Amino acid sequence: MLFQEFKIQNPRLYNNILPDKKSQMSVSDFLDKIKNETTDTLQENYFKNRQRTSTKNGIPKVDAVVLFLKALQNNGVEYLQDLQTAFYNSKLENNIKSIPGQNSGISLKYFYMFSGFKDLIKPDRMILSFLKDRFNKSFNHDEALVLLMETAVNLSKELGMEITPAFLDNKIWYYQRSKII
Repeated sequence: MLFQEFKIQNPRLYNNILPDKKSQMSVSDFLDKIKNETTDTLQENYFKNRQRTSTKNGIPKVDAVVLFLKALQNNGVEYLQDLQTAFYNSKLENNIKSIPGQNSGISLKYFYMFSGFKDLIKPDRMILSFLKDRFNKSFNHDEALVLLMETAVNLSKELGMEITPAFLDNKIWYYQRSKII
């Protein structure tokens, strides 16, 4: 796998404290390590994924990852610390949305969620169908975010512990997935 091959650690595995930049691999260093690899090699040997970003006009997901990384690099995002300012960068958002299969921006939100932005959700079909089933009405992405933000605040107060929209997103997603399997 990719992480073993390049000895990449998950520095946020157990906490939300940002690791020192010296312990992180920069986006540029990572791109440099894979620059001579073909799409097939990346698919087979590193990412273990041959899926496409979309069934219609999609590109291999590994190619989308490389384009995503290049968009980060071109917008000055090299380390986790750089994401706080990148979050408000419309140029970065537009660059990511221009990647085939990424025009909804959902992948970018998911990326931010996994980077530590706990007040976000990935409003994909699993989340939206859960909300539609529960409320008997459709929600758009922004409405889903607001609803889960409000629910997280209310649950946090009621339970006396931090509940985040990202946590709710995760629980809803796994609940919906269990219904499919």
